[in-house]
Amino acid sequence: MPFGRGYVFIPSPTRYSLSPGESTPQGNGDVYSVALYHQLHCLSIIRRDYFNLLEGILKRDEQDGRIDEDLRKEVREQMANSHNRHCMDYIRLTLECHADMTIEWERTESDGSRFQVDGMQIPHECKKKSALDGFMREQMKRVEEVRRGV
Repeated sequence: MPFGRGYVFIPSPTRYSLSPGESTPQGNGDVYSVALYHQLHCLSIIRRDYFNLLEGILKRDEQDGRIDEDLRKEVREQMANSHNRHCMDYIRLTLECHADMTIEWERTESDGSRFQVDGMQIPHECKKKSALDGFMREQMKRVEEVRRGV
């Protein structure tokens, strides 16, 4: 997670027509989440559960094909867990909203063949991450202060 876990303090949020965020003791503004960090959080949840499932499948193979009861329980919990569903929909929405229209081509394999587009080694136009990191570092301090009532 980034500096301050992706939260920012916005003084007088009604000035920007924002819905209420997390209220602060001083009442002079609210704390909000930055979408990028919510998106990264969701990707992390999906990644964690994917690798847990793969690990469970491998463990099953080691147990003569029997499904480990802990794995069975975790799979049931994940199927019932709306957090994962929310995250998948949220990532889909993000991809649609920020449609990257970069033209991609097939990569060249070591044998000279070309058949798979992987998007790597192709220039994409990105936001400047260092500027974002600096902003979030400043916000982390401010969010901590307003949450403490300073």
